[in-house]
Amino acid sequence: MMRRLVQADDGRGAKLEQGGVVAFLVLMFWVVIWPWPYGLAMLLAGLAPWIGTALAIIYRRSVAPFSIADLDPRANLGALLGAGLFGGRVFYDVDFTPGGLGQLTLIGCGVAMALALVWLILSRPLFAKPRWLIVPIGLAILAGATSPAALNVALGNKQGELGQVQVTAKRVKEEKRSRRRARYRTFIYHQLTVTGLPGAAGAAEISVQPGFFQSVRVGEPLCYDLHRGILGADWYLLDHCPRPPRSSLPLL
Repeated sequence: MMRRLVQADDGRGAKLEQGGVVAFLVLMFWVVIWPWPYGLAMLLAGLAPWIGTALAIIYRRSVAPFSIADLDPRANLGALLGAGLFGGRVFYDVDFTPGGLGQLTLIGCGVAMALALVWLILSRPLFAKPRWLIVPIGLAILAGATSPAALNVALGNKQGELGQVQVTAKRVKEEKRSRRRARYRTFIYHQLTVTGLPGAAGAAEISVQPGFFQSVRVGEPLCYDLHRGILGADWYLLDHCPRPPRSSLPLL
């Protein structure tokens, strides 16, 4: 029955699948190599999974959020959903203020998207073997984690609020996490302890890039550029004073 429905779709599913592949390739080169203007790149990366989810609901007879030809004859929108993962770059480029309802909003939007995608994946006989579910469900969870954060940054307040924090301490933190066969992987975090950070009660520890960590002295003031995210999660850029932090991140 499903195969007949797909054949009667006049190639719509194939066109949507091809469009998803093109979107994935464009965003991959754009976001990874030179994301300028930054806000527009993050906007498109953040919208990609939502568009893919909507198309999978509207045209569910001809497309699927993730499909394998031998098990499901419908077109595959996995590339369009995967394009949203490039929105995860915001976690590398900016920092979010701690706490607040905005963080809960991001989590709520991400959970809603992930659940919608998982429902679409499980509501059809896509996979005869359970092991095939690992990839699409993992993709749904990652898309739900990155897309709201990218949209929050892209559509938020472009005119930031400037301020200063004081560096009171710095340290290099190492964590060992276990892997299979008793192997461990070491993660290194370069952390600054600062006071005066918006949203933080008292001193706050923030992780920074190694190069910036080495250039900061204890007791030095740092300048931040605070922006209001559209989903309520505030984010900021941190740099040496008096250089304007906003100059390093071109928005819309």
